[in-house]
Amino acid sequence: MEKALLRSPEYSLPGEHATLCRSTTSYEPQVTSEFFVAYHHPLSIDVVRRILVPIFNCAKSANAEIRANSIALFKITVGKATNEGKETALTELLKLAQAGKAIGPDRKVLYSMFSVLSSSAQLSPVMVKSVPALVAKVTNEAALPVLATSLVPHFIFHLRENLPVPDEVLKLLVAEMQNTKPIARRAFVSLVGETFWALGDLTTTSAITLARAVFNAFESSLKYVATNPLNASAGPVEGYVAAAVLLGPFSRSGVFGSSYTSFFSPSFSDFLCLIRFLEDIISRNATVQAILSSSKPSFLVWDKVYQKLTDVEEETWLLRAIESTATFFSAEVTNVEHLRFVFRYPGDAQV
Repeated sequence: MEKALLRSPEYSLPGEHATLCRSTTSYEPQVTSEFFVAYHHPLSIDVVRRILVPIFNCAKSANAEIRANSIALFKITVGKATNEGKETALTELLKLAQAGKAIGPDRKVLYSMFSVLSSSAQLSPVMVKSVPALVAKVTNEAALPVLATSLVPHFIFHLRENLPVPDEVLKLLVAEMQNTKPIARRAFVSLVGETFWALGDLTTTSAITLARAVFNAFESSLKYVATNPLNASAGPVEGYVAAAVLLGPFSRSGVFGSSYTSFFSPSFSDFLCLIRFLEDIISRNATVQAILSSSKPSFLVWDKVYQKLTDVEEETWLLRAIESTATFFSAEVTNVEHLRFVFRYPGDAQV
């Protein structure tokens, strides 16, 4: 099996071209992947370690198809591994990624393997502790979002289980969300934003702690894009993320009120009081209020901004931001004709 992966990975690896392989004279019917699919027992740590060696070698191949198919075999292997085997796979993957060299011609392949690792009590704490620092060191614009995205389900699991986010990770997230390099800033803003959006309401101490830590960073992103949406260095998406999260999950949970009183104070039992503190903070936030200003077009519904969007992520966050804004300012949107027209039909609004 190991020799098959070494000598003819194009046949022994899983892939979309299996039928083509069957017509060749050197046919080896995806022997490795088909064996593991048919094998009904968990793979031990030793087996996982042995099979990871040729998988990582294939990930470094000059052949793009072999590189891509190595991800599929990694997924099959991890799916059959015991919990200890999964931990071993993550450990070995981290070692290779942290080495920073000899990764091969396509770092996206290696980083894509992180997304194969499902969230769990064994893997998520390790991912949350180790991978953010790795993301911060990535300079490849194509590979960076791939690695950052792989962290989202693990952060969600971590926060839902009320596991504390390490202090060094909190500091790194805050710093990178305000990084002067646009691609790094965008990656971390999207990472944290996607986590909170998927999380929904902030119902654990861990989630609220993270929310408080990154609040100022989100506020800075919103202000930066709102004041200069056409020339924002990372595009308008970080402003969309900030608006969606601040006026969505954060507003529903009242984490803004932390400057007035302790959310965890035993005497602070009325959650509605915290919401009132929140609304006071929002009412004094000029950037948030400017979203509804009729004196100039809001970056959320300005056609010169949204018509330049180039990918699905940007369009998704725009829709989320409009949803959060329309919900948070529902009274204003309902009662003011101009706002009602803009937020119901942003594509047709002449603002």
